[in-house]
Amino acid sequence: MQLDRDKLIKWGSILLLIAVLPFAMELILVIDVFGLEFAASFAFLYLGMMRDRLLLRWYSFKQECTSCMLFVATLYLFQPRTVISHSLASSLLIALTCSALMAIAIWIPAIYLSTGFS
Repeated sequence: MQLDRDKLIKWGSILLLIAVLPFAMELILVIDVFGLEFAASFAFLYLGMMRDRLLLRWYSFKQECTSCMLFVATLYLFQPRTVISHSLASSLLIALTCSALMAIAIWIPAIYLSTGFS
């Protein structure tokens, strides 16, 4: 079977339409009424819009993560003085008593102060 440029374009557009078809059912009507070439160009346009929409969601997700990290960085629990002192106390309690429950209990006041309910 000889693969020339026209056949490659047709097979490529058919594979593209098969990949896009589950997400865009209106392509069935476009293929039926206007033909395969128009449907392929419509699918390329649709993929461009979907790419823009996904990029917008990605940038929004990055913005939300950044604002969340900035909020977490301002909490009392994550201040360097608090982290170092509580980590030292937890380590000493684990070394002296071998009780992880007591070591975790050291963090409860810091967590309570970070919530803002105090």
